[in-house]
Amino acid sequence: MTDHASADWLATVRGRIGYAADRLLFYATGGAAFTRINFSQSYSDIFGGPLLGTPLTAFSASSTRTGYAADRLLFYATGGAAFTRINFSQSYSDIFGGPLLGTPLTAFSASSTRTGYAVGAGVEYAFAGNWSARGEYLFAGGFGEVGGSYLAVAGTGNADVHSASVKLDVQMVRLGLNYRFY
Repeated sequence: MTDHASADWLATVRGRIGYAADRLLFYATGGAAFTRINFSQSYSDIFGGPLLGTPLTAFSASSTRTGYAADRLLFYATGGAAFTRINFSQSYSDIFGGPLLGTPLTAFSASSTRTGYAVGAGVEYAFAGNWSARGEYLFAGGFGEVGGSYLAVAGTGNADVHSASVKLDVQMVRLGLNYRFY
């Protein structure tokens, strides 16, 4: 069995608005990450086997951020809603037996936009004037499963029903450089 994951590209747009009360800070944040992360899994033997592919094409999280400031350092927790688009596909072929007994390439695909949750924590440091740098961990889940079933028919008329699904959880470490306009 072979697993492979790769990110072709990632672009992020974020914004925030907030309120500070002494050392406690409250922010509402929002943003979107547009990406193409590909995951594939395959195995083969003399009978062939399935090839699974799952590209994640968009991920977005809108959340609140609550933190405590100690001098130039801010410790915060974040949580809110997450949104993603999942495209799932599986193909199957059985090469044993040639064109008569084998199963030709059969494919299935499903797509769905899902809503889940995001939680995380981070730290931000104001290093010069209006500039700060931050690092945070974010976990997003609760998107459910995407998948279904399909029929693979051999040249003899024999058929197999194949079911496949994917469940997505996203774990991110994000680094940021911020400039405050005030």
